Amino acid sequence: MRRYLGMVVIACSVACWTATSSSATSPTGSAMVIGDSVSALIEEVPAAAYALGNGLAVSADLAVCRRLVAPSCTYKGTQPPTALEQLESLPRTPRVVVLDVGYNDNSDTFIQDAATVTAALVKRGVGRVVWVTLREERSSYADSNNAIRTLAKRWPTVIRIADWNATSAGQPWFEPDGLHLNPLGAEMLAQLIHSNLVAACNGGCSLPSRPLLQPIPAGAKVCTEGAGGAWAAILATARSASGALALQRRAIAAGFGQSVIVQPSVGAYEIVLFGFTTRAAAIDYYLQARLRGFRLTVAPNIDACGDENGGWKAVFGHTATLPAAKQLLTRIRAVGFRDGSGIQSTGLGDHEVVVAGIQSTKQFTGFANEALKAGYIVSFKPD
Repeated sequence: MRRYLGMVVIACSVACWTATSSSATSPTGSAMVIGDSVSALIEEVPAAAYALGNGLAVSADLAVCRRLVAPSCTYKGTQPPTALEQLESLPRTPRVVVLDVGYNDNSDTFIQDAATVTAALVKRGVGRVVWVTLREERSSYADSNNAIRTLAKRWPTVIRIADWNATSAGQPWFEPDGLHLNPLGAEMLAQLIHSNLVAACNGGCSLPSRPLLQPIPAGAKVCTEGAGGAWAAILATARSASGALALQRRAIAAGFGQSVIVQPSVGAYEIVLFGFTTRAAAIDYYLQARLRGFRLTVAPNIDACGDENGGWKAVFGHTATLPAAKQLLTRIRAVGFRDGSGIQSTGLGDHEVVVAGIQSTKQFTGFANEALKAGYIVSFKPD
């Protein structure tokens, strides 16, 4: 079996880890999305929220009844800040701002109000402003879209237009009013905004990419049998073993008790949930993960087809000397980890204390939990 080819999972007695603080959340957004009730569903549908935020440092403030400059209308006793008020209240200046506002505005004053907001953003130092066109279910929305195009000519190096009206034409993405979105529509709008952010940010809003969990060789046949689900969800990354342990403890405390630590490459550690049969099932955890302070991304949990009978080992620790490895081996055997346990030398001055015979990633979580009860943090790699 060659699932997670080259993947190393770390392990150590809890006593030999030093928990350090490590951020599990994405950085303060380099991009900001301001919207009204039409885009509000993006923040309620996991697939849409994931499509908007995937790989980008972006935050969103989407409020029912929002207007550009004139006082917003009231919905269920709440009057949201206007787009201008919300942007002026931001503690930091975003690199790019997306505006999907206008459905509650008067088309007669839209161009003046939109210009006011754009000018305020330019004065504050925002580099690019993405205006999302309105869906032209009413003639007044067509007038507002014409105003957006006029402003783009006035600020050609600042304004970028995301043409939602053209993209959504004839699509079944809406509630009966033809404006507000169904879940698929929320995902499609999020994808449109995301693609325009990528272009407008020009790399400046990108989050650090996460390493592949399993670099399968090009042309290799791929299998998912025995993998415990074809997809995995990565909750967080760390640069050190101690940071990874701190993050895993946070994940467990936040309700992600099935999380395990994976080291896909040297100096990179990840907190991973296995067992998802589809990509969508993994993405469904996105909003709750974000609410608990984690930036979830998804990755395939696959195998370059080989020995389907197993071939994984749990690593309990590395030692610099053989006597130290023997001491660790004695300790893990004393708490019940006898079958398959042993010492493997991986190089000069590096001895692994392992338990071999792990059959698939299906067994990772159960084994890791048993090890944790005994006081050890384990990790897994091909045997």
